[in-house]
Amino acid sequence: MTAIPSPADAPAPETAPPAHGMGRAAFRGSVFMGAAQAVQFASSMISLLIVARLLSPDDYGVVAMCTPITAFLLLFQDFGLSSATIQARSISPEQVSTMAWLNVGISLVIAAILIAISPLVSAFYGDVRAGYFTAASALTVIVSGLSLQQLAMLTREHRFGALAWTSTAGSLGNLGGAIVGALVLRDYWAIFVGQVCAAVAGTLVPFLLSPWRPSLAFSIAKVRSLLGFGSALTGFTLLNVVSRNADNLLIGRFWGPIQLGHYDVSYKLILMPLNNVNAPMSRVMLPILARVREEDTRFRHIFLSVLRGITFLTMPGLIVAVALSDNLLPWALGQHWRAASPILFWLVLAGLFQPTNNVIGLLFVALGRGKELFQFGIIRTACIVAAFAISVQFSVVALASAYFWVTLVISPANWLWGARGTPVRFLDILKAIAPIFFASGAVGLALRYVEHGVPFAVLLIVGTGTAYLASFVVLLANPSARKQVRDVGQMVRVVLMLGRRS
Repeated sequence: MTAIPSPADAPAPETAPPAHGMGRAAFRGSVFMGAAQAVQFASSMISLLIVARLLSPDDYGVVAMCTPITAFLLLFQDFGLSSATIQARSISPEQVSTMAWLNVGISLVIAAILIAISPLVSAFYGDVRAGYFTAASALTVIVSGLSLQQLAMLTREHRFGALAWTSTAGSLGNLGGAIVGALVLRDYWAIFVGQVCAAVAGTLVPFLLSPWRPSLAFSIAKVRSLLGFGSALTGFTLLNVVSRNADNLLIGRFWGPIQLGHYDVSYKLILMPLNNVNAPMSRVMLPILARVREEDTRFRHIFLSVLRGITFLTMPGLIVAVALSDNLLPWALGQHWRAASPILFWLVLAGLFQPTNNVIGLLFVALGRGKELFQFGIIRTACIVAAFAISVQFSVVALASAYFWVTLVISPANWLWGARGTPVRFLDILKAIAPIFFASGAVGLALRYVEHGVPFAVLLIVGTGTAYLASFVVLLANPSARKQVRDVGQMVRVVLMLGRRS
């Protein structure tokens, strides 16, 4: 639901045509990436629904044991170079090629490290399967490292169609590989098969769709400034990886693969819809916001349009999931997942803040505020890891609960810090998300009172539809949001008209 980059509060004639340029790029990119993410979300959900019924929580726990290690090492694979490529005002062919070869070299080093430390991983968890999976992950690291700079250039050039095809190919590869693997292998290696298929497909497609190839040019001196930005961004990403994976590490160490499997699948059910909205929107909007960063009014209008759109797409569904969390997992994945229901409840509550926090990140990256992002990340990570370390002593449910409470405290501070010194005010952020929260929250409360005696599928479908309808109605009460909807409608007509002419 991105909008034309015009002043948010300025009156406009009802018949005024939508602006072109950035507005059309934003809308076209949203259409391409939205379609790709719809395919990715559907394939990911189908894969989880099928594979989780064929595998056990123990199998998912084994994979989740390896996730903190691979996630930590993978953040150095890109080293922030993709974001540096996208936000740079200008970039030379020699710089691009240098960064491409850096990605490949770093990927090979990471793969070697994964193989070398796999025995240590087995010893840490007391489960040799975790070591095997860690070593095998080296293959996906090498394959994915080949296309990182290719994807960054496609994003910088607004080649959203090619990016959409890449995302679609990867998600379908993961779907087919994981399902076939689960039917044949019936253990955790099925998940690895899906990951390999996704990496291969996601690497081949951008090379087939883009003429760009790295040259033999290589000069660290030419990319030193970009490495400076990338290192600050990598510092924050490192902190983010620590905060997002410390829970897996602690649960796997203290409670074992079955409890970790319950936690990991619950977390995936939350991240799946969030990532399928946030990731493509960020990829579309980051280069656009970076190019209007000198125009305060346009920057503010585009940013708030993105925030409203992502909040509308995610929050009603999350609130319905909170209301129906007691029976959601058994209904979707089978009765052997019922023990994870209390974990899901707290994780979904924490997930309510994630879309806004992700959009706030654009204020740091698009404006080149990597150092500030890193500074806040230190505080955030310290609070989250401390909460995990204390609560894991009691139970996995206690850890999930602690995650919610610390997120509740930290998120408003993140919004304040992100808005500081930008055209966006803290009050703007609250005004964008509050109407949708209260409208869908009322529907969620109603569901808690009527859920007994009503078929679960009916509750889920009707409740979700009602939550989105209520949110849309209150959204239209905001004059700026109404203008946003009109702009999108006008943009649709313009794009369709241009399509017919071509």
